[in-house]
Amino acid sequence: MKKEVKNNKRKRPAYEPYKERQGEVVPRNTSKVERGEVSREQKEKSREAKEELNRKLAQVKSSGNIERRKALKKSDSYKQRKKERKKNEKMAIRQKNARADQQKRILKNHELEENKRLENENKKRQRAKEIEQTLKESEIPQAQGYISQRKVARKQKRKQIGLKMFLAVLFVVAAIALCVGVLFKVADYEIKGKSTYSAEQIISALSLKKGTSMYSFTADEKEIETEKALPYLEDVKIRRRLPGTLVITVKAAAETYSVIDKNENYTILSGSLKVLKKDVKELPAGIVNIIGYNLSDTAVGDRVKNEEEGKDARLNLVANAVKKSEIANITAIDIGNVYETVLKYGSNIEIILGTTGELDYKLQMVKNTIEATIEDGTLTDSTVATLDASTAGTVYFR
Repeated sequence: MKKEVKNNKRKRPAYEPYKERQGEVVPRNTSKVERGEVSREQKEKSREAKEELNRKLAQVKSSGNIERRKALKKSDSYKQRKKERKKNEKMAIRQKNARADQQKRILKNHELEENKRLENENKKRQRAKEIEQTLKESEIPQAQGYISQRKVARKQKRKQIGLKMFLAVLFVVAAIALCVGVLFKVADYEIKGKSTYSAEQIISALSLKKGTSMYSFTADEKEIETEKALPYLEDVKIRRRLPGTLVITVKAAAETYSVIDKNENYTILSGSLKVLKKDVKELPAGIVNIIGYNLSDTAVGDRVKNEEEGKDARLNLVANAVKKSEIANITAIDIGNVYETVLKYGSNIEIILGTTGELDYKLQMVKNTIEATIEDGTLTDSTVATLDASTAGTVYFR
Protein backbone atom coordinates (compact mmCIF):
# COMPACT_ATOMS: atom_id res chain seq x y z
CA MET A 1 0.00 0.00 0.00
CA LYS A 2 1.55 3.19 -1.19
CA LYS A 3 1.99 6.02 1.15
CA GLU A 4 0.79 9.34 0.10
CA VAL A 5 3.55 11.92 0.20
CA LYS A 6 2.32 15.29 1.12
CA ASN A 7 3.96 18.30 -0.43
CA ASN A 8 4.83 20.46 2.51
CA LYS A 9 6.34 23.19 0.31
CA ARG A 10 4.94 26.57 1.04
CA LYS A 11 2.97 28.01 -1.80
CA ARG A 12 3.47 31.64 -2.78
CA PRO A 13 0.40 33.77 -2.52
CA ALA A 14 -1.17 34.69 -5.76
CA TYR A 15 -1.12 38.41 -6.40
CA GLU A 16 -3.39 40.04 -8.82
CA PRO A 17 -1.62 42.07 -11.55
CA TYR A 18 -4.20 44.80 -11.21
CA LYS A 19 -5.26 45.67 -7.75
CA GLU A 20 -7.65 48.36 -6.88
CA ARG A 21 -6.80 50.44 -3.88
CA GLN A 22 -9.14 53.10 -2.77
CA GLY A 23 -10.71 53.25 -6.19
CA GLU A 24 -7.35 53.53 -8.13
CA VAL A 25 -5.97 51.17 -10.77
CA VAL A 26 -2.31 50.16 -10.32
CA PRO A 27 -0.54 50.47 -13.73
CA ARG A 28 1.20 47.45 -15.25
CA ASN A 29 4.71 49.01 -15.39
CA THR A 30 4.98 49.74 -11.64
CA SER A 31 7.40 47.86 -9.35
CA LYS A 32 6.41 45.01 -6.96
CA VAL A 33 6.87 47.30 -4.01
CA GLU A 34 4.43 49.81 -5.42
CA ARG A 35 1.96 47.07 -6.25
CA GLY A 36 2.24 45.74 -2.69
CA GLU A 37 3.65 42.33 -3.68
CA VAL A 38 7.07 42.78 -1.91
CA SER A 39 8.03 45.01 0.99
CA ARG A 40 10.92 47.44 0.75
CA GLU A 41 12.97 45.55 3.41
CA GLN A 42 12.73 42.31 1.43
CA LYS A 43 13.83 44.02 -1.77
CA GLU A 44 16.85 45.65 -0.06
CA LYS A 45 17.95 42.32 1.43
CA SER A 46 17.66 40.62 -1.97
CA ARG A 47 19.82 43.29 -3.62
CA GLU A 48 22.56 43.02 -0.94
CA ALA A 49 22.60 39.24 -1.29
CA LYS A 50 23.10 39.49 -5.05
CA GLU A 51 25.96 41.98 -4.70
CA GLU A 52 27.71 39.69 -2.15
CA LEU A 53 27.32 36.71 -4.46
CA ASN A 54 28.84 38.69 -7.40
CA ARG A 55 31.84 39.74 -5.28
CA LYS A 56 32.56 36.16 -4.32
CA LEU A 57 32.29 34.96 -7.90
CA ALA A 58 34.73 37.68 -9.06
CA GLN A 59 37.25 36.69 -6.39
CA VAL A 60 37.03 33.05 -7.38
CA LYS A 61 37.48 33.91 -11.06
CA SER A 62 40.46 36.18 -10.52
CA SER A 63 42.21 33.75 -8.21
CA GLY A 64 41.72 31.02 -10.79
CA ASN A 65 43.29 33.17 -13.56
CA ILE A 66 46.32 34.00 -11.40
CA GLU A 67 46.94 30.36 -10.62
CA ARG A 68 46.54 29.49 -14.28
CA ARG A 69 49.06 32.14 -15.32
CA LYS A 70 51.55 30.87 -12.80
CA ALA A 71 51.09 27.34 -14.09
CA LEU A 72 51.58 28.47 -17.71
CA LYS A 73 54.78 30.35 -16.86
CA LYS A 74 56.21 27.21 -15.29
CA SER A 75 55.36 25.11 -18.37
CA ASP A 76 57.99 24.31 -21.07
CA SER A 77 55.87 25.55 -24.01
CA TYR A 78 55.62 29.01 -22.50
CA LYS A 79 59.38 29.17 -22.00
CA GLN A 80 60.00 27.99 -25.54
CA ARG A 81 57.70 30.65 -27.05
CA LYS A 82 59.34 33.38 -24.97
CA LYS A 83 62.77 32.26 -26.13
CA GLU A 84 61.70 32.27 -29.80
CA ARG A 85 60.16 35.75 -29.44
CA LYS A 86 63.42 37.16 -28.05
CA LYS A 87 65.34 35.48 -30.84
CA ASN A 88 63.08 36.99 -33.49
CA GLU A 89 63.43 40.46 -31.97
CA LYS A 90 67.23 40.18 -32.06
CA MET A 91 67.09 38.96 -35.68
CA ALA A 92 64.92 41.94 -36.72
CA ILE A 93 67.34 44.37 -35.05
CA ARG A 94 70.32 42.75 -36.86
CA GLN A 95 68.52 42.99 -40.23
CA LYS A 96 67.65 46.66 -39.65
CA ASN A 97 71.27 47.46 -38.79
CA ALA A 98 72.46 45.56 -41.87
CA ARG A 99 70.18 47.56 -44.17
CA ALA A 100 71.38 50.83 -42.63
CA ASP A 101 75.02 49.80 -43.14
CA GLN A 102 74.32 48.85 -46.77
CA GLN A 103 72.80 52.29 -47.43
CA LYS A 104 75.82 53.97 -45.91
CA ARG A 105 78.19 51.90 -48.08
CA ILE A 106 76.23 52.78 -51.24
CA LEU A 107 76.29 56.50 -50.46
CA LYS A 108 79.96 56.35 -49.67
CA ASN A 109 80.72 54.56 -52.97
CA HIS A 110 78.76 57.18 -54.92
CA GLU A 111 80.62 59.96 -53.18
CA LEU A 112 83.96 58.31 -53.91
CA GLU A 113 83.09 57.84 -57.60
CA GLU A 114 81.99 61.49 -57.94
CA ASN A 115 85.18 62.73 -56.27
CA LYS A 116 87.24 60.53 -58.54
CA ARG A 117 85.48 61.82 -61.65
CA LEU A 118 85.97 65.45 -60.62
CA GLU A 119 89.61 64.74 -59.84
CA ASN A 120 90.15 63.20 -63.30
CA GLU A 121 88.52 66.17 -65.00
CA ASN A 122 90.72 68.58 -63.07
CA LYS A 123 93.77 66.58 -64.03
CA LYS A 124 92.78 66.69 -67.72
CA ARG A 125 92.26 70.45 -67.60
CA GLN A 126 95.55 70.96 -65.82
CA ARG A 127 97.32 68.72 -68.33
CA ALA A 128 95.82 70.63 -71.26
CA LYS A 129 96.92 73.95 -69.74
CA GLU A 130 100.42 72.60 -69.19
CA ILE A 131 100.66 71.37 -72.79
CA GLU A 132 99.42 74.70 -74.14
CA GLN A 133 101.85 76.63 -71.93
CA THR A 134 104.67 74.34 -72.98
CA LEU A 135 103.90 74.84 -76.65
CA LYS A 136 103.79 78.62 -76.21
CA GLU A 137 107.06 78.76 -74.31
CA SER A 138 108.77 76.08 -76.40
CA GLU A 139 111.85 77.02 -78.36
CA ILE A 140 110.75 74.76 -81.22
CA PRO A 141 109.39 77.11 -83.94
CA GLN A 142 107.48 74.33 -85.70
CA ALA A 143 104.96 74.02 -82.84
CA GLN A 144 104.18 77.73 -82.76
CA GLY A 145 103.98 77.87 -86.53
CA TYR A 146 101.59 74.92 -86.61
CA ILE A 147 99.22 76.63 -84.16
CA SER A 148 99.27 79.95 -86.03
CA GLN A 149 98.69 78.16 -89.33
CA ARG A 150 95.59 76.44 -87.97
CA LYS A 151 94.15 79.74 -86.72
CA VAL A 152 94.78 81.44 -90.06
CA ALA A 153 93.22 78.51 -91.91
CA ARG A 154 90.06 78.67 -89.78
CA LYS A 155 89.71 82.43 -90.36
CA GLN A 156 90.16 82.02 -94.11
CA LYS A 157 87.58 79.24 -94.19
CA ARG A 158 85.02 81.41 -92.37
CA LYS A 159 85.65 84.28 -94.76
CA GLN A 160 85.19 81.99 -97.76
CA ILE A 161 81.89 80.67 -96.41
CA GLY A 162 80.59 84.22 -95.80
CA LEU A 163 81.66 85.34 -99.26
CA LYS A 164 79.94 82.37 -100.90
CA MET A 165 76.69 83.08 -99.04
CA PHE A 166 76.81 86.76 -100.03
CA LEU A 167 77.42 85.86 -103.68
CA ALA A 168 74.54 83.36 -103.61
CA VAL A 169 72.10 85.94 -102.24
CA LEU A 170 73.35 88.52 -104.74
CA PHE A 171 72.87 86.07 -107.58
CA VAL A 172 69.29 85.30 -106.52
CA VAL A 173 68.44 89.00 -106.25
CA ALA A 174 69.99 89.73 -109.62
CA ALA A 175 68.08 86.84 -111.20
CA ILE A 176 64.78 88.11 -109.78
CA ALA A 177 65.50 91.67 -110.90
CA LEU A 178 66.45 90.42 -114.37
CA CYS A 179 63.24 88.39 -114.67
CA VAL A 180 61.12 91.30 -113.47
CA GLY A 181 62.85 93.89 -115.61
CA VAL A 182 63.25 91.88 -118.79
CA LEU A 183 60.45 89.34 -118.86
CA PHE A 184 57.54 91.35 -117.39
CA LYS A 185 56.97 94.52 -119.39
CA VAL A 186 53.88 96.57 -120.12
CA ALA A 187 52.42 95.24 -123.35
CA ASP A 188 48.70 96.02 -123.13
CA TYR A 189 46.10 98.10 -121.22
CA GLU A 190 42.58 97.18 -120.11
CA ILE A 191 40.20 99.97 -119.05
CA LYS A 192 37.19 99.09 -116.87
CA GLY A 193 34.40 101.42 -115.76
CA LYS A 194 32.64 104.41 -117.34
CA SER A 195 33.95 107.98 -117.44
CA THR A 196 33.90 111.14 -119.55
CA TYR A 197 37.47 110.45 -120.68
CA SER A 198 38.54 108.18 -123.51
CA ALA A 199 40.88 105.23 -123.08
CA GLU A 200 43.67 107.14 -124.83
CA GLN A 201 43.35 110.04 -122.37
CA ILE A 202 43.51 107.68 -119.39
CA ILE A 203 46.53 105.81 -120.77
CA SER A 204 48.26 109.10 -121.56
CA ALA A 205 47.66 110.35 -118.00
CA LEU A 206 49.29 107.19 -116.63
CA SER A 207 52.62 108.05 -118.30
CA LEU A 208 53.43 104.38 -118.71
CA LYS A 209 54.51 103.50 -122.21
CA LYS A 210 54.59 100.00 -123.62
CA GLY A 211 57.86 98.25 -122.87
CA THR A 212 58.09 99.75 -119.38
CA SER A 213 58.85 97.23 -116.64
CA MET A 214 55.74 96.12 -114.77
CA TYR A 215 57.48 96.66 -111.44
CA SER A 216 59.29 99.92 -112.12
CA PHE A 217 56.48 101.95 -110.47
CA THR A 218 54.10 101.80 -107.51
CA ALA A 219 50.39 101.50 -108.21
CA ASP A 220 49.39 103.96 -105.45
CA GLU A 221 51.51 106.79 -106.83
CA LYS A 222 50.19 106.29 -110.37
CA GLU A 223 46.58 106.25 -109.09
CA ILE A 224 47.05 109.62 -107.34
CA GLU A 225 48.75 111.12 -110.41
CA THR A 226 45.94 109.95 -112.72
CA GLU A 227 43.18 111.27 -110.43
CA LYS A 228 44.89 114.65 -110.28
CA ALA A 229 45.51 114.82 -114.06
CA LEU A 230 41.90 113.80 -114.84
CA PRO A 231 39.66 115.61 -112.29
CA TYR A 232 36.42 113.96 -113.44
CA LEU A 233 37.72 110.57 -112.34
CA GLU A 234 36.50 110.00 -108.78
CA ASP A 235 38.52 106.87 -108.21
CA VAL A 236 41.30 105.00 -110.10
CA LYS A 237 42.60 101.49 -109.32
CA ILE A 238 45.59 99.90 -111.10
CA ARG A 239 46.24 96.16 -111.03
CA ARG A 240 48.96 94.11 -112.72
CA ARG A 241 48.03 91.02 -114.71
CA LEU A 242 51.13 89.08 -115.68
CA PRO A 243 52.85 88.75 -117.99
CA GLY A 244 52.24 92.26 -119.38
CA THR A 245 48.73 93.71 -118.90
CA LEU A 246 47.72 96.70 -116.75
CA VAL A 247 44.08 96.63 -115.66
CA ILE A 248 42.80 100.16 -114.91
CA THR A 249 39.42 100.48 -113.15
CA VAL A 250 37.92 104.00 -113.13
CA LYS A 251 34.88 105.64 -111.56
CA ALA A 252 33.46 108.88 -112.96
CA ALA A 253 33.07 111.95 -110.73
CA ALA A 254 29.79 113.91 -110.72
CA GLU A 255 29.28 117.60 -109.98
CA THR A 256 27.64 117.48 -106.52
CA TYR A 257 28.64 120.47 -104.36
CA SER A 258 29.81 124.04 -104.80
CA VAL A 259 31.67 126.56 -102.64
CA ILE A 260 31.92 130.33 -103.10
CA ASP A 261 35.56 131.50 -103.18
CA LYS A 262 37.05 134.88 -102.25
CA ASN A 263 36.25 136.34 -105.69
CA GLU A 264 32.55 135.47 -105.33
CA ASN A 265 32.92 132.73 -107.95
CA TYR A 266 31.79 129.13 -107.57
CA THR A 267 34.13 126.15 -107.20
CA ILE A 268 32.46 122.91 -108.30
CA LEU A 269 33.17 119.81 -106.17
CA SER A 270 32.54 116.09 -106.62
CA GLY A 271 30.81 113.79 -104.15
CA SER A 272 34.15 113.15 -102.42
CA LEU A 273 34.82 116.94 -102.24
CA LYS A 274 37.33 116.90 -105.05
CA VAL A 275 37.77 120.15 -107.01
CA LEU A 276 36.39 119.71 -110.54
CA LYS A 277 36.10 123.32 -111.77
CA LYS A 278 37.07 126.78 -110.55
CA ASP A 279 35.92 130.32 -111.25
CA VAL A 280 32.40 129.36 -112.35
CA LYS A 281 30.16 132.46 -112.65
CA GLU A 282 26.73 130.78 -112.57
CA LEU A 283 25.78 127.83 -110.37
CA PRO A 284 24.50 124.86 -112.38
CA ALA A 285 21.14 123.35 -111.42
CA GLY A 286 20.97 120.38 -109.05
CA ILE A 287 24.17 121.28 -107.14
CA VAL A 288 24.21 121.65 -103.34
CA ASN A 289 25.79 124.91 -102.25
CA ILE A 290 28.06 124.74 -99.15
CA ILE A 291 27.80 127.84 -96.94
CA GLY A 292 30.15 128.86 -94.12
CA TYR A 293 33.23 127.14 -95.61
CA ASN A 294 36.22 129.33 -96.49
CA LEU A 295 37.97 127.63 -99.38
CA SER A 296 41.76 127.86 -99.41
CA ASP A 297 43.87 127.90 -102.58
CA THR A 298 43.28 124.42 -103.98
CA ALA A 299 44.23 123.20 -107.44
CA VAL A 300 41.86 121.35 -109.75
CA GLY A 301 42.04 117.62 -109.01
CA ASP A 302 42.82 118.04 -105.28
CA ARG A 303 40.55 117.62 -102.29
CA VAL A 304 39.25 120.83 -100.68
CA LYS A 305 41.01 122.27 -97.64
CA ASN A 306 40.00 124.79 -95.01
CA GLU A 307 42.19 126.87 -92.75
CA GLU A 308 39.96 126.35 -89.69
CA GLU A 309 40.74 123.25 -87.64
CA GLY A 310 38.04 120.56 -87.79
CA LYS A 311 36.05 122.24 -90.58
CA ASP A 312 37.06 119.65 -93.21
CA ALA A 313 36.01 116.79 -90.93
CA ARG A 314 32.61 118.43 -90.22
CA LEU A 315 32.01 119.03 -93.92
CA ASN A 316 32.81 115.38 -94.77
CA LEU A 317 30.59 114.15 -91.94
CA VAL A 318 27.56 116.24 -92.88
CA ALA A 319 27.94 115.63 -96.64
CA ASN A 320 28.19 111.86 -96.19
CA ALA A 321 25.19 111.83 -93.81
CA VAL A 322 23.03 113.81 -96.27
CA LYS A 323 24.06 111.49 -99.10
CA LYS A 324 23.27 108.41 -96.97
CA SER A 325 19.82 109.74 -95.95
CA GLU A 326 18.77 110.08 -99.63
CA ILE A 327 16.70 113.20 -98.92
CA ALA A 328 15.92 114.71 -102.31
CA ASN A 329 15.82 118.44 -103.14
CA ILE A 330 18.54 119.53 -100.63
CA THR A 331 19.89 122.78 -102.11
CA ALA A 332 22.33 124.06 -99.45
CA ILE A 333 24.37 123.01 -96.42
CA ASP A 334 25.36 125.63 -93.84
CA ILE A 335 28.20 124.61 -91.48
CA GLY A 336 29.23 128.12 -90.42
CA ASN A 337 28.07 127.57 -86.81
CA VAL A 338 29.55 124.61 -84.95
CA TYR A 339 26.40 124.19 -82.83
CA GLU A 340 23.83 124.94 -85.56
CA THR A 341 24.10 122.86 -88.74
CA VAL A 342 21.38 123.92 -91.20
CA LEU A 343 20.13 122.35 -94.43
CA LYS A 344 17.99 124.06 -97.01
CA TYR A 345 15.18 122.02 -98.54
CA GLY A 346 13.92 123.43 -101.82
CA SER A 347 13.91 127.24 -101.77
CA ASN A 348 11.75 128.06 -98.74
CA ILE A 349 12.27 125.40 -96.01
CA GLU A 350 15.15 125.33 -93.52
CA ILE A 351 16.07 122.19 -91.59
CA ILE A 352 17.88 122.85 -88.28
CA LEU A 353 20.02 119.87 -87.16
CA GLY A 354 21.91 121.44 -84.26
CA THR A 355 25.20 119.66 -83.52
CA THR A 356 26.51 116.70 -85.51
CA GLY A 357 25.59 114.21 -82.76
CA GLU A 358 23.25 111.40 -83.91
CA LEU A 359 23.15 113.01 -87.34
CA ASP A 360 21.95 109.89 -89.18
CA TYR A 361 19.01 109.45 -86.79
CA LYS A 362 18.01 113.11 -87.07
CA LEU A 363 18.07 113.01 -90.90
CA GLN A 364 16.00 109.83 -90.94
CA MET A 365 13.34 111.54 -88.77
CA VAL A 366 13.42 114.58 -91.09
CA LYS A 367 12.95 112.36 -94.15
CA ASN A 368 9.96 110.57 -92.58
CA THR A 369 8.37 113.90 -91.61
CA ILE A 370 8.82 115.42 -95.08
CA GLU A 371 7.36 112.35 -96.81
CA ALA A 372 4.36 112.33 -94.43
CA THR A 373 3.61 116.06 -94.91
CA ILE A 374 3.92 115.78 -98.70
CA GLU A 375 1.43 112.91 -98.74
CA ASP A 376 -1.21 114.74 -96.70
CA GLY A 377 -0.68 118.00 -98.69
CA THR A 378 0.69 120.04 -95.79
CA LEU A 379 4.05 120.61 -97.49
CA THR A 380 4.15 122.15 -100.99
CA ASP A 381 6.73 123.94 -103.13
CA SER A 382 5.46 127.33 -101.94
CA THR A 383 5.48 126.46 -98.23
CA VAL A 384 7.75 128.67 -96.11
CA ALA A 385 8.69 126.95 -92.85
CA THR A 386 11.46 125.92 -90.48
CA LEU A 387 11.80 122.27 -89.51
CA ASP A 388 13.54 121.84 -86.15
CA ALA A 389 15.33 118.51 -85.63
CA SER A 390 18.06 119.73 -83.28
CA THR A 391 16.88 117.29 -80.57
CA ALA A 392 17.26 113.65 -81.60
CA GLY A 393 13.91 111.91 -81.85
CA THR A 394 11.87 115.12 -82.05
CA VAL A 395 10.90 116.98 -85.30
CA TYR A 396 8.44 119.85 -85.47
CA PHE A 397 7.62 122.88 -87.66
CA ARG A 398 8.20 126.31 -86.20
